[in-house]
Amino acid sequence: MLCGGLTIIWGIVLFFFLPNNIMTAKFFSPEEKALLIARSQTNRTGVYNPKIKMSQVKEALLDPQIWILFLFVLCNEGINGGNKCLFIVSVFER
Repeated sequence: MLCGGLTIIWGIVLFFFLPNNIMTAKFFSPEEKALLIARSQTNRTGVYNPKIKMSQVKEALLDPQIWILFLFVLCNEGINGGNKCLFIVSVFER
């Protein structure tokens, strides 16, 4: 209960204070922003692009690391009580 409450509070704090990209970050000076943009260009990551490309979706779905993570979370939640959701659905179906 305590960890869940702290997670919710931390999520609210980050929602209001974490910037969407380098350009909207208020805590960086213009020189620091220029340095960060240059660094992202050398890494070929880009600054901000809200458009989702289908090639990126295909790449993510074919990535074995994603599927390993999915199976890990699925097994972990099954052990930790993830079946509670299935129980609630079965109660409402009656």
